[in-house]
Amino acid sequence: MEPVRALHRMRKWSSGALQSPPGPARLSIFLTNRCNLNCRHCWRAWADWDRSCKSELSDQRWLRLVDEAAEMDVRDWIFLGGGEPLVRRDLVLRMIDKMASHDMTCLIHTNGTLFTPAVIDRVMGKNVQSINFSIDGPDAATNDAIRGGGFEKAVANMRHFARSKQELGLLSPCLHIYTTITNLAYDKLDRFVDLAASIAPDVKVFLSALIVEGDATAKLALSAEQRKAFPEFLQKGMRRAEELG
Repeated sequence: MEPVRALHRMRKWSSGALQSPPGPARLSIFLTNRCNLNCRHCWRAWADWDRSCKSELSDQRWLRLVDEAAEMDVRDWIFLGGGEPLVRRDLVLRMIDKMASHDMTCLIHTNGTLFTPAVIDRVMGKNVQSINFSIDGPDAATNDAIRGGGFEKAVANMRHFARSKQELGLLSPCLHIYTTITNLAYDKLDRFVDLAASIAPDVKVFLSALIVEGDATAKLALSAEQRKAFPEFLQKGMRRAEELG
């Protein structure tokens, strides 16, 4: 939320001008549990969930929710990956347009494989502030062994976004790589930095811990010896980032 708008809300609240508690400034949403990939470490692999997806909200209900959120002065949205948000790609685009009409911004978490050139062009210059790409290896062999594919497509789409930003002179959407630390890639953090730099100089790499649930994720967990060595590889990655500026 913009600092000025946030300060205005705080002043109204402290003065008693609000007749009811203020609504949330940000909403995080899960559009679907469906996904086009089958990642070994995903909760979908071990959890009990509605695979019929009949419990998903309809497009119309999600679009009404944007209008309802605007009435509560919501300013920011986060499309989270429950499954993959862009499985419902047309809905995502319609929601982005409606959010823009209410002067709202959004962030998208995605595996990055379902963008098309037309979708990328439609997103550019809109209210999408950041796109976080889930990539779990600095190369196709490592990533695809974990995620079941998608590396080449995700990286190609990141490059397309980066080129479009440069051609249009835009600062957003910011592009980030989000990776889960596994025993297949914990020692390749410097190569993640190289990958990010090859896409654009402002691409950042973020790390997240592996949640161990069931045999599939346990096979990706770091051993005691690997956990002990991890800080060294983290420092190596940070040094590489400093070298590249």
